[in-house]
Amino acid sequence: EKDLIDRFSYELLLSEIEINTSVCKDVNQTIAELSFLRNHVRSLGKRFDYRIGISGTHPTARPKDQKFVTNNSYNWVSDQLHYYAERNITFATHIHIAVPDGEIAVHVTNSLRQWIGPLLSLSANSPFYAGEYTHFKSARTMQFGAFPRTNIPPYFESYAHYEQMVRDYIKINSITKSRQIWWKLRPHMDYGTIEFRMLDAQRCLSRTRMFIALAQALVYQT
Repeated sequence: EKDLIDRFSYELLLSEIEINTSVCKDVNQTIAELSFLRNHVRSLGKRFDYRIGISGTHPTARPKDQKFVTNNSYNWVSDQLHYYAERNITFATHIHIAVPDGEIAVHVTNSLRQWIGPLLSLSANSPFYAGEYTHFKSARTMQFGAFPRTNIPPYFESYAHYEQMVRDYIKINSITKSRQIWWKLRPHMDYGTIEFRMLDAQRCLSRTRMFIALAQALVYQT
């Protein structure tokens, strides 16, 4: 199991497990790997007497019962956002599509902003929060939306324009690194990808397959 360590990571709250696939060559490889990793987590749960749920929010967990992960990155988030951080019992499906360079990343991101709403609508999978029926299809969007820098990215003239915005955020102590910009769609500076962040977590792998394929097609047709 040691060779799987890189496939899992903490998130802000201890009640969440993040599963990360490796870099995959196509949709089928991604789904096969994701299925294996989910089954591995489920088997661990049986061993340690817990069960894994998959949804855009935990339907019954209470914010006051949450405990934060302790590390430098997440300590920064909890220290910044306090009350709202412990209410972030939300779970998303993030999809990374590789692009050749920063200029293309900015061009694609500018163009794909129009698809944020439709993709979010298709993925909505979180009507419940803290034991309540919220009357929203995606309570995750409402809860995570309380965080700053989580909405639609602005239009960028160039990759240099994007870099300057990141530097400005850092200069005024709004963030300490680019990954603390949490837009629903973003050019990922570290990975060289377009990251789709608007999707609720999907229980169904066939729906996850559809969203990965859509993300890939949208990036490459732009």
